[in-house]
Amino acid sequence: MQQRGDTIEAEVARRLVLGMLSDYRAWHPGVVIPDGSSSVEVAQIVCRENHALYYTAEERIVSPDGKILDRRVRSAEEEQTKAEGREQGSMLPSSYGPDAYSLVCWAAARKCEGKDYSWPPPPNLTPLEHSDRATKMNADYNRPFVPSCQLSGDKSSN
Repeated sequence: MQQRGDTIEAEVARRLVLGMLSDYRAWHPGVVIPDGSSSVEVAQIVCRENHALYYTAEERIVSPDGKILDRRVRSAEEEQTKAEGREQGSMLPSSYGPDAYSLVCWAAARKCEGKDYSWPPPPNLTPLEHSDRATKMNADYNRPFVPSCQLSGDKSSN
């Protein structure tokens, strides 16, 4: 992980199995993707008050022997604008959860506190209702995911 301003950059790797492997083969026509390959996403993550805003700046398909089969680089600024647009259109209450992007925020927040971290975090017991009590419980649950410091190795000057 490294930080650029309020954005944390992390590589998220996923082994491509079953349906995902079929999807990636369809999304990358002309690229031979053998069984056992992985997708490596360079994700940009902003740990916000109530959820992680994330978008992909680069994606690589990597063969089991480590060879890069395909690489796609996107404009981080354009991808952030798209992610913010999706965020604006959402009617769902947002929260952190047991996903890779929340993990990055959780790990960064623990690092700021000088604590080790374990995964998953405690379960979110917020009731699925639109009440003041539920809103407060969700905010209390989300608070430990937000880093309180700049991570060392800040690359904002690059």
